[in-house]
Amino acid sequence: LAANNIKIGRRGAIFGAYLKLLPIFIFLIPGIIAFALSIKNPEIFKTWLQQYGSNTIILGADAKNEKIAVSGWQEESDEYLIPFIQKYQNEGVNYVICTDISKDGMLEGPSFTLYKQILSETENLKLIASGGVATFDDILKLAEIGCEGTIIGKAIYENRISLKQLENYIIDVN
Repeated sequence: LAANNIKIGRRGAIFGAYLKLLPIFIFLIPGIIAFALSIKNPEIFKTWLQQYGSNTIILGADAKNEKIAVSGWQEESDEYLIPFIQKYQNEGVNYVICTDISKDGMLEGPSFTLYKQILSETENLKLIASGGVATFDDILKLAEIGCEGTIIGKAIYENRISLKQLENYIIDVN
């Protein structure tokens, strides 16, 4: 699978897998992803956003019980997920990667309800859903509800979703 065979566009798939696969797919990530920085050093995050632009800086919003989690998901912040995203959208964020920690690695399906809620309570957000993707149909449903992309990990690793399926989907979407 060569880099020039994949084009990522609206509703395309962004693949993320274990460290073995990460070097292969890192070219698909469109910018710098900031997870804990936006919580622990918001001024630096805002500076990066101003300096590098809203199409380069991606806000990471990992959620546990609808609150932002940091430090390898070991710490739950006082920030609620949707107001946190809205706050940074007001600062200029366009892209958000959101992982529902309760779903990550479980292969039980993504948090469709959560992602629908995020998209309904924000404007023009490019949401990249993460966690729980188990089947190719999950990807289609996430695109249908308006997610810009999807991070797929364990489902690829366990051969529930093939790279050929993803390649064909991306080609068809573009």
